[in-house]
Amino acid sequence: MATGEPKIKKIKLEEKTVNQNALFGMGNPLLDICAVVDKDFLDKYGLKPNDQILAEEKHKKLFEDLVKKSKVEYHAGGATQNAVKIAQ
Repeated sequence: MATGEPKIKKIKLEEKTVNQNALFGMGNPLLDICAVVDKDFLDKYGLKPNDQILAEEKHKKLFEDLVKKSKVEYHAGGATQNAVKIAQ
């Protein structure tokens, strides 16, 4: 194994240690950022009202402006996380 590579820890699961009702989810987590902004803000970044985007390098400044000018809410998202939240 090359230096700097993470070590993989093997987990041994025994039937007596796993709850029959255990739920395990694996997926790509996302961070949803929600805020109320005006039309000028949307136009500045080429956004549509009530829409969503996948952030790119060009949106870096958007986040700085958003936090300065608006009340921002952060929500964990992604298909797996949403499904696990519902299943709880």
